[in-house]
Amino acid sequence: MPERMSKEWVLLYDGPCGLCQASVLWLMRRDKKQVLRFVSLQSEWARDWAFHNGKPLPEDSVALVYGTGLWTGPHVLHQSLRLLPSPWPALAFILRIVPGQKKIYRWLAQHRYRLFGQKELLTTCPAPHSWHEPRPHSY
Repeated sequence: MPERMSKEWVLLYDGPCGLCQASVLWLMRRDKKQVLRFVSLQSEWARDWAFHNGKPLPEDSVALVYGTGLWTGPHVLHQSLRLLPSPWPALAFILRIVPGQKKIYRWLAQHRYRLFGQKELLTTCPAPHSWHEPRPHSY
């Protein structure tokens, strides 16, 4: 199947997760060029992307997609920071060399509801000009 979907960075987050929602809002405030788009893993957009690309999305983690590419786990943090303006790409490099980062990420992912709670699905943002969902797929 030829790839006909638009090329844009889409961060897929666990919609009801308090940590995920806070992270999305943090990224939005720093994404001055609005490079990232945000949508919950529970959305129709996410299910459609996974179906058409034949790649399962994580249920207990975040994901970042670009075209048919998929990043999960701590790689999402690194790649997202690399897309932000300076000084955030430098932090991405530093975090990448931190020992045990995958174990730390996995532990946080497994305990995120207990530590940060569950909230209603994030569908709006305090700064509406920065809230943008991915464009529909064009298969």
